[in-house]
Amino acid sequence: MLLGISLAGMLLAGAAAPDDPLLRPIAPDHARQWLTPQAPARLYGGTYLVGFGGLSVALIRTRAGLILIDGAVPQAVPDIEAHIRALGFSIRDVKLILSTEPHYDHAGGLAALARDSGAQVVASAPAAAVLRQGGGDPDDPQAAWL
Repeated sequence: MLLGISLAGMLLAGAAAPDDPLLRPIAPDHARQWLTPQAPARLYGGTYLVGFGGLSVALIRTRAGLILIDGAVPQAVPDIEAHIRALGFSIRDVKLILSTEPHYDHAGGLAALARDSGAQVVASAPAAAVLRQGGGDPDDPQAAWL
């Protein structure tokens, strides 16, 4: 079962600022490897990569608007948004953000992307619960590594 997560449940309202708490870097040692620069690219049809050499973020163009899959880490958001613009789209064209898992390397940027786009975030019920609480799940088998 997939659940929509309201923007209000994930963040405080407000425009992004240089000291934006939603963009504070996390896992900087890992992020150096994950955020290897990679130009945005069309994969096939209306499917694009807007992520990095070590973290995938996908964009799908539909008649109803854009769908973004995952949000990488918070500090990646400005680059994800720049990649979307480089493809000729606007972040405001994103209508839905799909979260594949609540780990910070996939979900860390979701709140800022949802704020900037106005899109609804969709996740599985267990993942939605973790995203709403804003932190990791101690029952997650990977919790020791996150």
